[in-house]
Amino acid sequence: MTFNNAIKLPAGDISTKAIIEVRKATGLPLAEIKKRASEGVDLIEADLSDDDSLHAIISLYDTLVGVGEKPTLFQGGREVSIDFLKNVAEAHRDTARELGLE
Repeated sequence: MTFNNAIKLPAGDISTKAIIEVRKATGLPLAEIKKRASEGVDLIEADLSDDDSLHAIISLYDTLVGVGEKPTLFQGGREVSIDFLKNVAEAHRDTARELGLE
């Protein structure tokens, strides 16, 4: 069973600062970012086991909060907190250290 992590904004308008930050993080075209935000669709979605994508979601969340947006995080379709995702990332780092992969 695959659990995806995702980040989205409440349906509606998105600030110009947020659009710029999402573009930097995802490479999505501006029109696509505006469309996803206005429809309340995921801005990024990634497999839980993909550490790079997990870190990208955490970073984008922090950036969006910093520009005044209110993003929501999901795992497997269930809303989760930023602390939860940061704990998952830390658990991945701990496991990598224990296995000598880091």
